[in-house]
Amino acid sequence: MLWLFFRQRKRILDTYNALFNAGRETDESEPDTRESKSFGEHWGWFATIYQLSKSGILNITKTKNIVDLNFVFVLNYLAIDKDWNKEEEKALKQARNTRKII
Repeated sequence: MLWLFFRQRKRILDTYNALFNAGRETDESEPDTRESKSFGEHWGWFATIYQLSKSGILNITKTKNIVDLNFVFVLNYLAIDKDWNKEEEKALKQARNTRKII
């Protein structure tokens, strides 16, 4: 049964690679030599709970507690939130560059 856990774990890590490897440019086989850790690396799972508590995820699901949410739903929510933030950042950067040209 343990193989089933690891197969599911690999599928989740592959599917949500952008969430789990955020800010990592190095290969997993290489040791992490950076001196400072990112917010998520420092706080671990608690950073995820914190981020979700500031979001509107409970309004979508009508669930009372973040820890009661479906795991896959949470991963999808975090992935779309990350993509949305990237798009907003790209639009802001483009607007700033347009203003510099004028």
